[in-house]
Amino acid sequence: MTCDETFYHRYLNGDDAGLEALMKKYGNPLTLYIDGYLHDVHEAEDLMLDAPLMWTSFPAHLSAPISYTFPTKKSERPLRS
Repeated sequence: MTCDETFYHRYLNGDDAGLEALMKKYGNPLTLYIDGYLHDVHEAEDLMLDAPLMWTSFPAHLSAPISYTFPTKKSERPLRS
């Protein structure tokens, strides 16, 4: 398990130190990322602070690793002019 996964699992098990470590590491970058969409740094900060609530609200099957399949050129539809 990576360090971030360990912190996340510690947080899920009730250890606030895990959350604090994740927020120290990702808080500012996440705020700036959200602000890029909202163009309102105060709203971005509010959403970033709500992020831990969102992490625990997903059903367990959604937090499992996901594999993505991207279409190849052969399966893409041709563009019509």
